[in-house]
Amino acid sequence: MPAETDRPVKRPSVPLTHRDLRDLELIRNSPEAMRAAGVPEGASEAALLSAALRAGLERLREVAEDAGYAALAASYRGDPQEQAVEGAMRRRAASRRFQADAQS
Repeated sequence: MPAETDRPVKRPSVPLTHRDLRDLELIRNSPEAMRAAGVPEGASEAALLSAALRAGLERLREVAEDAGYAALAASYRGDPQEQAVEGAMRRRAASRRFQADAQS
């Protein structure tokens, strides 16, 4: 039984451009792309569109996460206390490397 989040709850009409149709046809004609999309060969157009939508949404989530992490990192770079901690960590790591090289 599919998880509650995997069960379709709405079937909207989606306008497709000629490019969209061409891209979907390329995917449909590629067994590798169909496997990557998690769609069995011979699947319906709706199943293929749903897989393409899920892949696109996942990519958008990844982009949003990357932007969030970049903003978080940038906020730390502006914090003098964080800069001091990072500097101490770099010096400690450099000291350990120097000691390890001296013992070799």
